[in-house]
Amino acid sequence: MKIAVITPTFNRPTLLVDCIGKLQKQTYKNWIMIIVDDGSKTNTKEYISDLIQNDNRLYFFKLNENYGCNYARNYALNTIYNHHSDIDYITFLDDDDYFKKDYFKNINSLFLEKGDKPWIVTKCIDKNNNPITKIKHYGDMNYIDYLSTLSMNGDATMMISKNAIGKVRFSYKIKNGLEWYFFLQIANKYKMFVVNIDSKVVDYQSNGLSQSKLPYNKQNLLKKYLPLYGYSYTEYLYKKNYSKYLSSKKYIYLIKMLIYKALYKIKFKGII
Repeated sequence: MKIAVITPTFNRPTLLVDCIGKLQKQTYKNWIMIIVDDGSKTNTKEYISDLIQNDNRLYFFKLNENYGCNYARNYALNTIYNHHSDIDYITFLDDDDYFKKDYFKNINSLFLEKGDKPWIVTKCIDKNNNPITKIKHYGDMNYIDYLSTLSMNGDATMMISKNAIGKVRFSYKIKNGLEWYFFLQIANKYKMFVVNIDSKVVDYQSNGLSQSKLPYNKQNLLKKYLPLYGYSYTEYLYKKNYSKYLSSKKYIYLIKMLIYKALYKIKFKGII
């Protein structure tokens, strides 16, 4: 199986060089990396020119201004769908992170080559091997369970088949953030399959991948978009409060949810 790695970058060429170098050490070699420079003021290409010339798996694109990492990821996705028909799976890697060297080999032999898991989720750790992804249940999981932190929280590595992503794209309205909306669209058709494998080392930086991000009200957007993909905001709140056994809110949301289900036949997934 061939894997495409999408990496947006902005004004961090030395981090990008290290990111590429670690990716090249993967024991599994059937991959490409789509690097999208989101309008850096530094000459990023100059830093990585030797790497690009010596490795035809590396593809570099420079945007003429800073559009935001969501736009950059969409640019990479469109590039894959328009020019790389041989790609089977797609994953995302920021320029300050890297994959453990056997990750591709392990995930391919366990799942990718079998082709029966379109969306595979694995764990992130920090550079001191402390867990970032905290998982309560493994195996099949609804994305809303992750979004509400019912079954998992923290950043995680997403390996998704190209067929499952299809025409789904990140929001162009928000420069940086709102990734949950991208995954929510995929969750309309596919479940996550969560595996107990450490895959990505994350080293958070104080300067992000974009110059700024537009403010947005997550509550209002959840109310708007969740029903489009078979969920309700009440279900989200119920699951978010599910582990709070003494919380009266949990039971209020449960009653509301059952009423909505009876009256409006809303499609509920997961634990009820």
